[in-house]
Amino acid sequence: MRIKRISLLGLLIVLLIALVSCSKEIPEGEIKDFVLSFDYEECFENVKIADSTMVSSIYKDGTLEGSITTYTYIYKSDLVYHYSKTIVSGSYYGIGIDQFNYYQKETISYINELGNAVCYEKTDGIIEELTYSPSDVEYLINSFFYTKLEAGYHQGGMYYGDYISANCAKYYDCFSLLDDKTLQYQINTMSKDENKQEVITMHKYSVNEYGMVLNLSTKTMYRLNTDTYTETTLVCDYNSQFEKIYIFS
Repeated sequence: MRIKRISLLGLLIVLLIALVSCSKEIPEGEIKDFVLSFDYEECFENVKIADSTMVSSIYKDGTLEGSITTYTYIYKSDLVYHYSKTIVSGSYYGIGIDQFNYYQKETISYINELGNAVCYEKTDGIIEELTYSPSDVEYLINSFFYTKLEAGYHQGGMYYGDYISANCAKYYDCFSLLDDKTLQYQINTMSKDENKQEVITMHKYSVNEYGMVLNLSTKTMYRLNTDTYTETTLVCDYNSQFEKIYIFS
């Protein structure tokens, strides 16, 4: 048995799509007050620095088959700067539909003091200068927060505020306040794959007062073989002191 692999971005979307909008009202209390304070424009204005580390791994019968680690850093204070690094190992490397044809890729993108975009990419040690416009760099920054805006909902990035606001009422019992700046969502579900095998998914994430993800963990496994599973973890930091790279050596 083998759990089907999906893309990292696709995973985040799939995990959130399970939350379906409804018209129920959020019960009065601290959770409602916390959720109703979410506002994307305020979030984007206040979050100047952010980084994320996502690790997705696949195990078969308890043995690690492959993993992919993606690190992203953004800075948008006195400089518009984006850095990403992806490390691929095991079965994630290859030419298949959900595989990668490199082992390591780094990208630097920023807008310099003249207002021009600068971008370099290093793939398995090979450096290439890319032609980017300032709007391309700004798009990368925005994509950290969201990749799609539909019917007023921001989705596909680290901003979960709109999802939570729309669905907190229906899934209210899955939410809890860890403290006055952290809201957590946790749920375990059971489904069946195309072969009618029962699959368990354990999913948990937390967000800060702006609706930005702080951490996330998801584990999907077969009920009859819990040693075969996929696991994704995500950790975000909004006070990172990353030492910026401007050119690869």
